[in-house]
Amino acid sequence: MIRPLIRSLFLHWPWLLLAGLFGLTLAPILGDYSRKLDFLGQFLIQTTALTVAAFLLFLVLQHRLVAFAAVVCVILQLAVLQPALFPARAMTTSGESLSVVFANVWTQNRRLPEVVERLEALDPDVIVLTEIREETESLLPALEATWPYRAACPRHYSCDTVVLSRLPILEDRSGKGERGLVGLAAARIESGFGPVTVAGTHLTQPLPPWRQRVQEYQTEQVVDMLAGVDDPLLVVGDFNSVPWGRLIRAFAAATGLKVAPGLEGTWPATLPWPLRIPIDQALTGRGLELLEREVVTMPGADHKALWLVVGPGTA
Repeated sequence: MIRPLIRSLFLHWPWLLLAGLFGLTLAPILGDYSRKLDFLGQFLIQTTALTVAAFLLFLVLQHRLVAFAAVVCVILQLAVLQPALFPARAMTTSGESLSVVFANVWTQNRRLPEVVERLEALDPDVIVLTEIREETESLLPALEATWPYRAACPRHYSCDTVVLSRLPILEDRSGKGERGLVGLAAARIESGFGPVTVAGTHLTQPLPPWRQRVQEYQTEQVVDMLAGVDDPLLVVGDFNSVPWGRLIRAFAAATGLKVAPGLEGTWPATLPWPLRIPIDQALTGRGLELLEREVVTMPGADHKALWLVVGPGTA
């Protein structure tokens, strides 16, 4: 009984592999109906890479029908990833721009002096850092000479994000949500093209599964905290969710912001692309457009950082 079953599985392994890949392909498409499927959909880039590898294997082994089915899977995957595959870049209307670096510096980082050197080399107008706690807060005085203006979350376990600016901060709009589930560091900054609000946040991880519900509550609170902002707006953060996931799509819809696209992931930093997952996000809107996005290395951190250039423009 067992031996025939094993023999059957061995003979039909290409179709079984394809069925698994097809299931992972459908996960982000059906993620709005299931948190578990949405979680599996976070790994769509890795699924696509595996499907392409399987397609090549099927071709070599002359499983042509299975190879054709794998192509259909890849087409569905690319349809979901399409905004990241073909990112639209805006053209600035004034010639003015604002450079911003967002970095999760990691509380276990043992290379903080190198982080300072890296940020000084990047030389952005604004820096947004998260996981700023006792272990990493020595970064703040080290950066103060170049970025003297600061806006930070109130002291609370849910607040670990700081905005640093070399440009004057007109207003500190930081706060924490109801029940202290999430914090927001937000600064109204005087840029070369007028006041801009730059905000940063850090959401909880999606595991264990019940934390996905907490993530949803957190995004709702961030939306509420941003409701009164009429300025051109940039929101960055470690959202622990991918751009095509339902969390980021819901957040973008609720705020009227656009997600900065890009396939290159940010976590874990030690893995090569395409094994990294893009869980650090940037969203722009209310007259502010993304001009550039690049994933850059931050010494000692478990996340890659985001280098962003934004400005007034038309997409």
